[in-house]
Amino acid sequence: MRCELSKSTILENQLKLRTILSSIVRVHQKVRMFDPIDIFCDTEKCPYSNGEIIYFYDGQHLSIRGSNYYAAHFIKWLHSSQNK
Repeated sequence: MRCELSKSTILENQLKLRTILSSIVRVHQKVRMFDPIDIFCDTEKCPYSNGEIIYFYDGQHLSIRGSNYYAAHFIKWLHSSQNK
């Protein structure tokens, strides 16, 4: 048995927050938003682990290794977005 959530469930749970953040980005054009969902999820499922790294220690909070994984992707995004 794999521990995972459906991507659609996560998006549904985050709908209000995503709506608010998207409206801020639309109004304030210098604001950029990093969306980490695609680093943790494929098109349908969001597993708690990739087989090597356990991303979450519960349903919503990153583990230390999950935080490091997130940070590496965020830093890469930050550097690429600064060049735009």
